Amino acid sequence: MTTKIEGAQTPALRPSNAAGNAAARPTGATSSAGSEVAAVANADSVKLSEEAADLAAVQKQLSDAPSIDSARVAAVKALLDSGSYRVNPEEIARRLAQLERELGD
Repeated sequence: MTTKIEGAQTPALRPSNAAGNAAARPTGATSSAGSEVAAVANADSVKLSEEAADLAAVQKQLSDAPSIDSARVAAVKALLDSGSYRVNPEEIARRLAQLERELGD
């Protein structure tokens, strides 16, 4: 007599190659029947590239810097209040051109 079982789920697949089995065990571990799993001999490590380290340094500098330069705000406010603030269109154009060159690279 045979019974058909419907809706049964298949068990999760496990890697069957040597690389897959090695990935499932920590380095230095043994899997023989009577032995215990050995402790991991080498700790995982991460090494950042030079560019990533530079970016991390810049991010640190930016996070440490105040978001508003209070002294500059006070100076501009004083110039506005006194009516002596002057717009320099040549300086604005120069800085916009410089920014455009930097973004184009």
